[in-house]
Amino acid sequence: MPRAVRKERRGIQPPGCARRGCADADPGGRDCAPDTAGPRQQRGREVAEGACALVSAMGGLGDLFEEYRKLAELHRWRGNPYVLALKVWRMRQALDKVLVDHRQYEERVQMMMKRGEGWDEIARYIDGMVEEAESVWERHRDAVEILPPSKSLEELKRKIETLEIPAPEVSLGVWGEGRDGVLEVFIKNKSPLPLAVEVGVEGATPLRPLKRARLRPHSSESWRAPVIVEGQRITVRIAYRSLGVERGGTVERAAVLRPAGTPKYVNVPIQTLGRLDDEKVMAIRYTTDISIGGWRLSAYLGEGGFYHAFLALKGGEEAVLKIPKALLKVERGRSAVKAIEVQQADSEEAKRQVQKEVEILQNVKRVKAETGIKHLVDFLEAGEATVWGATVPFIALRYYPKGNVGRAAGRLAASEALLIAAQVGRALLACYERGVFSKHGDLKPENLLIDRDGIVAVTDFQTAKAPTAGERRTQSPAPSTAMYAHRAEDDRADVYALGRILVDLTAGLNAAEDKAPRQLQELIAAARSENPPYMHTFLKRAEDLLGELTP
Repeated sequence: MPRAVRKERRGIQPPGCARRGCADADPGGRDCAPDTAGPRQQRGREVAEGACALVSAMGGLGDLFEEYRKLAELHRWRGNPYVLALKVWRMRQALDKVLVDHRQYEERVQMMMKRGEGWDEIARYIDGMVEEAESVWERHRDAVEILPPSKSLEELKRKIETLEIPAPEVSLGVWGEGRDGVLEVFIKNKSPLPLAVEVGVEGATPLRPLKRARLRPHSSESWRAPVIVEGQRITVRIAYRSLGVERGGTVERAAVLRPAGTPKYVNVPIQTLGRLDDEKVMAIRYTTDISIGGWRLSAYLGEGGFYHAFLALKGGEEAVLKIPKALLKVERGRSAVKAIEVQQADSEEAKRQVQKEVEILQNVKRVKAETGIKHLVDFLEAGEATVWGATVPFIALRYYPKGNVGRAAGRLAASEALLIAAQVGRALLACYERGVFSKHGDLKPENLLIDRDGIVAVTDFQTAKAPTAGERRTQSPAPSTAMYAHRAEDDRADVYALGRILVDLTAGLNAAEDKAPRQLQELIAAARSENPPYMHTFLKRAEDLLGELTP
């Protein structure tokens, strides 16, 4: 190497260098290499000089350089020990990432040095191990993250190949009238790994294709598509893959459900609610997108007893994303959210609470598909997402842009308020009859949402009480908002709340019950009594009265 070039490279010599200006000068005065070297030696020295500059930033490399320098001297190995040390360090990083013990691979490198094998053979071996480890990481990262450490790459690959993947849970509902129908498929991934699923249908022709999808670990997703019904039963076949391997399939069959004689007032929009403007939302200030489970947060909608609610977008679809308040802190300003951060909390307890509600929502979705009743919130999906290193469960529901019926409190005519009560009661009755829950337990204006057309839908099933075998009609503490709560453990508690909601919608929130319209006074008094009627009885009275109030 010319002297001028060597002067420009002062200060980046390999460890043990005695040249003037080298920070790693050896007290013994040894030079790092003779000045007279061939082109190949010069090229290796240049790489080694660059490696030396990394020592101060990566302290562990200094020890590795020294170790391989001594090994090269011990075995009289003719290659460049500093470049080799860098390669070994890279191999360690790649193997550590896939939780494989790197020691046996490093011992192999040192044995090759001892046998006098050349640089090309050793470099080829190390590059092969790095490439193999990186390939395993890229293809099977999800499996690597849940498997215990392995002694070798071969052992890791055997673990991945033999990993048991539970089949997804599949449920479906088919509703038809004539040949027109709707197919709804719900799939739950119980595995700690993502699944790629493909849906096939027999007995009906989807009018739009059921897309292939990738389900995140411990998540669920549903598809809904209009179909042409070809028979009395429909078969759905689910093929699923994980870690790039076809894992099998599952088959579900369901009879086509024809709507019973539902009352004519079901699914009717409320004109006054349909004329409301969309509810204002609180913007989120951020410099980068915040996504949870693929949903990008676009606005803050508010909070309830257990959840924060965000407006979120995914693939052009709007949803309300519910996230436990215990796991997410929201700092609000006057007109916008200033900051969102993950909190350290008992995530397992939050997951249990979310899972309980998800199970109810799945059954509510089934009831909605079976009956065609629109007065139940649309459940889209649920899952867990990694947010800034923490696992956060979430629930995605359809977005109802006009907010809740509390916005119209005191502004509805008796007939419109009664229509809402009857619609809500009919939707809840369908859930009682199918064993989804014995009571909602938290009916109030905030939990009755309004879609773009003015149709009301019940939401927030967190406090819903699941029926149990041999259940007795006993008393229990009031579960929720005091004004709407009754101690009954059955549907009478919901009738009690509907009585108060009739007052709210016609006379205003917090209005005295005697301020409600005269036509509703008797029905409200019965519903608000110490012993309210059951929902069947309440609905019969409400429907009779509705017939009198509407032409």
